Amino acid sequence: MPKDWLSQKENFKKLYVTEDRSLEDVRGILKDRYGFDASTRSYRMKIDEWNMRKYKPKKDFKTQRASTHPRSKLGNQMVVLSTGSQTPTSHINSRISVLLDGDSQKLWGVDNDTAMHNSLSIYDRDSVSSGTAMLESCDWDGISGSWTVHAHNQPQIATSPVQHSTDHRSIDNPGFAAHPLIVTSDFEIQDDDYQFNLMLKSWKDGHGVKNYVETVLPVLSSKITLFQTEKVEKVDLFDLICLKVIRSERAPLIKDFLRSFAESNPHTPTAQYILWRSAFNESDWSRYKRAIGLVNLEGCLSLEASRLVLRATSLLVGERLIDTYRARFDMADRLGSTATNSAIEYFQEYLTSPWYFRDRQQYDAMLLDFRLNCAKHWEE
Repeated sequence: MPKDWLSQKENFKKLYVTEDRSLEDVRGILKDRYGFDASTRSYRMKIDEWNMRKYKPKKDFKTQRASTHPRSKLGNQMVVLSTGSQTPTSHINSRISVLLDGDSQKLWGVDNDTAMHNSLSIYDRDSVSSGTAMLESCDWDGISGSWTVHAHNQPQIATSPVQHSTDHRSIDNPGFAAHPLIVTSDFEIQDDDYQFNLMLKSWKDGHGVKNYVETVLPVLSSKITLFQTEKVEKVDLFDLICLKVIRSERAPLIKDFLRSFAESNPHTPTAQYILWRSAFNESDWSRYKRAIGLVNLEGCLSLEASRLVLRATSLLVGERLIDTYRARFDMADRLGSTATNSAIEYFQEYLTSPWYFRDRQQYDAMLLDFRLNCAKHWEE
C-alpha cells in the first residue's frame, strides 16, 4: 500500500533539517508519534527527492580534516600526508556517495516492466519432448526429484576479517542485537547481510517479503543475484536461504519469494527467470509440466536449492489450478436458488463441451501427481 509521504513532509523537515536529528531518530519518532513506518532506504530516496540533504559547513569540514590527518606545511599550501592505504571508513563513504548522487532514483526504483503472460510463444520440440518424458517417467520423490539438475557446490559469500566488534546500527535499532551480522570492510556485503536478516525477522513477524523484493534486490551494488548463470563473487538468493535459514523454514520462505517474483519482475530478469515465470503462469497442468521442463537450473543453484525451487513452484501452480477447476465444477452448487435460466443453460452447455472434459482430465492428472504420489509433500 503506497505511503502518504506528503502528510509527513513538514514533520520530517522539522525533525531532520531544523532540529538536525539523525535519520534513525526521525524514523523512530514518526513511527511512534504518527504511526508512519517506512524503510531507511525510502527515507533516503525522499531526502534526494525533496533536496533535504544536510551539508557540513566548510569551516567544520576543514577542522575535521585537520584533526584526522597529519599535515605538512609547504609555503602557503597545506598538504595532506598520505597514510599509504585507504581506510575502511573512507571506502564505505565512497560507496555511500555513489548511492546519493542524482541517479539514486534509478538505483532504488522498482522495475515496472509489463508482466509476462500465460503461454510460452515457441517451444523447442526436442527440449519439450525430453522434459515431458522426464516428468512422466519420474517417481515424484518429493517433487524435488522431478527434474534432474546438475548444480554446482553451494557458493559462499566472500567476507574479510571482522573489523569492528559492533555495528553502529545496533545502537539505533534495539532489535538488531538479536540478529548479529557479519561486519566487514566491504559495504555491499555487509549491507546485504544486514538487509537479509531484517527481511527474515520481518517475514517471521508475518510481514512477507514484498518490501525486500521491491526495494533491496533491485540495488545495482547488491551481491545477491537471482537465476543468474554467470556471476562473479555473487550468491543466488535461494542458495543464501539454504545457507542461513533453518531447514523447516526454507520451503515456506521460498514459496513466498516465488509468489512475489511472479507478481513483479526483478530489476534485470534473466532468460531462466523468464522461462520460469512463463511456466508459473500456465493455466493448463500439462503445458505447465512441459514448460517447467525447459527451465535449466544448471549453474544457477545448488542441488538443494534447485529442488526446493521446483517443488515450491509446482505446489504454487497446483494450488492455483486445483482451486480454479474446483470452482468450475462446483458452479451449480454456488448458483443455488438464485440460478437463472441463462445461467443454467450456460452450465449445462459447459458440462457437455470439450472444455469440461479437458478440465476434468487436467484436474484428475493433478490429483494423481499431488494427492497420490506426493501426499506427504503436498500436506507440508
